[in-house]
Amino acid sequence: MSDALGIVQLLNAIGEIARGAQAPSVLPVWQRELLCARNPPRVTRRHNEYGNDAPVVVDPTSKVPESLGEVHAVAHRTFVLNRKELSNIRRWIPSHLHPCSNFEVISACLWRCYAIASQANPNEEMRMQLLVNARSKFNPPLPKGYYGNVLALPAAVTNARKLCLNSLGYAMELIRNAKNRITEEYMRSLADLMEITKGQPIGLQSYVVSDLTSIGFDQEPISCPYRFKNGERGVMLLVSLRAPVMERFAILLEELARHDPERSQGQEEMILSSL
Repeated sequence: MSDALGIVQLLNAIGEIARGAQAPSVLPVWQRELLCARNPPRVTRRHNEYGNDAPVVVDPTSKVPESLGEVHAVAHRTFVLNRKELSNIRRWIPSHLHPCSNFEVISACLWRCYAIASQANPNEEMRMQLLVNARSKFNPPLPKGYYGNVLALPAAVTNARKLCLNSLGYAMELIRNAKNRITEEYMRSLADLMEITKGQPIGLQSYVVSDLTSIGFDQEPISCPYRFKNGERGVMLLVSLRAPVMERFAILLEELARHDPERSQGQEEMILSSL
């Protein structure tokens, strides 16, 4: 098992050997014991990615329920945001939350657009899980060649009413707070939770976002092309949603990306009313 950085390490190694190297420049490190559960396992952090009411101390003898939620027809769609559109979306974020990363801004935009497009009950819980690389959180650091899974899945949680009626900054602040919860102790606690629940914690319906823009696929020797035909740089979003939600989601995302909020007074209210 590995994460995206581990896969990039493998592809780099294959590329180097294919070009004549006797060994990869970064030797693979197995050492899975570095992230094993403690003995005895102890859950010391609240992992709300598996439920707000999950106890800090989990009973290892309790039965683990199966994942919740019905299966719906899923639509898949690609959206491309160029620099101007990213800049427009960034302008919806209040100044006190700047500076902010593209990941934070785009994740907040996707989450809020999804909440509005889903037409959920106002009190329905809205949960976004973020795939976060936790390698930098360990002291001492993990070995350079470690290629195992070091991802965390922190959750930002609110209800549909708050997410829809507050500004985009509200969503982004929840996302930032979720990211900031990731520490070495959080990861140790997560490993212990997986041990206690035998790798099958309670499943919850969540909107999950991951970012593959800066893990190295565009660098030699992999060199996957990332630029548009006209040479402009941007971000491609691969989105999967329930089919009835996708059409409304696309309208919201495209309108937010197209309009500068300083020149679009009342534009968002008009879009919301049309949905």
